[in-house]
Amino acid sequence: MTGISCEGGYCDAIALRCGYNPAAQPQDCHWTGWVSEENGGELRFAAGYFAQAAECEGSNCDNKRFYVCRM
Repeated sequence: MTGISCEGGYCDAIALRCGYNPAAQPQDCHWTGWVSEENGGELRFAAGYFAQAAECEGSNCDNKRFYVCRM
């Protein structure tokens, strides 16, 4: 995943931008904590980490978290 954006009152209209890197060797993968616009709406990954997956929960897909890996 190379980008994400959302719209709507609950940031529930989600668009993901995906890319493929054949040289990537994912390591140290883990799920982040949940993030929503109610708690700042911003999440930064540590340097060298990238998102491999995303999921949401709650009404209107309000809470989001990401599966991140080090390259």
